[in-house]
Amino acid sequence: PEGKVAHLESVMAEKGRGEMVAFVGDGINDAPVLRRADLGIAMGALGCDAAIEAADVVLMDDDPMKIMTAIRVSRRTLQIVWQNIVLALGVKAVCLMLGAVGIANMWLAVFADVGDGDCGGKCDEGGPGSKTAWNGGSFDAMRAWKGGSYKIKTE
Repeated sequence: PEGKVAHLESVMAEKGRGEMVAFVGDGINDAPVLRRADLGIAMGALGCDAAIEAADVVLMDDDPMKIMTAIRVSRRTLQIVWQNIVLALGVKAVCLMLGAVGIANMWLAVFADVGDGDCGGKCDEGGPGSKTAWNGGSFDAMRAWKGGSYKIKTE
């Protein structure tokens, strides 16, 4: 347990550009390593509170295969977020151009603006840096991380 942080530091020194180091743990002695890793994943509903607090992602199951499922879900979530951003900016650009030439009226401007910035009073829930428990089924929000190289080492 004492050498986990030192071992993580050596693995992080070896990583290449664009690579991330993830650490999976569930005990109190894993908390410092979960905090230090690029991505800390706490496993199990029965995991230690310190590990759950230190982790970036909490999986409510002890099955390690759920990690790959979580990565697939987060990549798909990130893809949908980017689609929504591009679509929203595209609609605004079209309405701006139509307004500049005098074709758009006030109702089109309202249509272009509906929904932006309205979180329904839940802007602080599930945002960047938030911790969300995920049990492999439905989820409210999940921290998304970009695709890249993932090295899984077992020692």
